[in-house]
Amino acid sequence: AFARAGTLRRSPVYRAAIRARIAGDRTLNVNIGRADRAARIIVGLLLLGSPLAWYGPENINAWGYVGLIPFLTGLTGYCPLYAKLGWSTAR
Repeated sequence: AFARAGTLRRSPVYRAAIRARIAGDRTLNVNIGRADRAARIIVGLLLLGSPLAWYGPENINAWGYVGLIPFLTGLTGYCPLYAKLGWSTAR
């Protein structure tokens, strides 16, 4: 089931992101290009979706949780490892 639309606005992560944006904090600059983002989202969904399709949500294995990393970095466009290494595939 999907959460109500107003639930997102009450989440601490959402409020922190809004505060950072208002304060002009640029710590999460986009450092992942379009093709890299698309590949990460697809790989993340495959890793997340395969355990759900075969076993159900109660039996998600470690690969399902590992799929969150490329999925979330693809959605946000920010990779902490790229930032640490000074890499960027964004133009």
